[in-house]
Amino acid sequence: MEQKLDGEVNRNMDITEELGALKRSNVVAEAGNSLTESQKEKLESLSLGVDFKDEADFAEKIAEIAEAYFPSDIDKLVEDTIVEEGTGVISEKSEEVRLAPDMAKYTQAITKLKPLG
Repeated sequence: MEQKLDGEVNRNMDITEELGALKRSNVVAEAGNSLTESQKEKLESLSLGVDFKDEADFAEKIAEIAEAYFPSDIDKLVEDTIVEEGTGVISEKSEEVRLAPDMAKYTQAITKLKPLG
């Protein structure tokens, strides 16, 4: 009887570990839906160091990791982008670009060569 009980307890522990591993992989896969393949692999490797208590807690932690390593916030990217003003002026009516005299010569030469290339 005791051996049978030990066998069932071990079997139960194996099944529980397997279930936890499947839940972990499902959560990581869901969190990586919008990521590239290399980013998914990186997220999987980062998730190995996260403790699994329950599915909701683990999902929250993985979401935080994904956001920290692979930010999807476009506004933040726009804020980090540096916009430099050029010397050319774009006319709103005709959408014609006015260039500095030196640059105008270069663009004329390029447009003459463009049909050749």
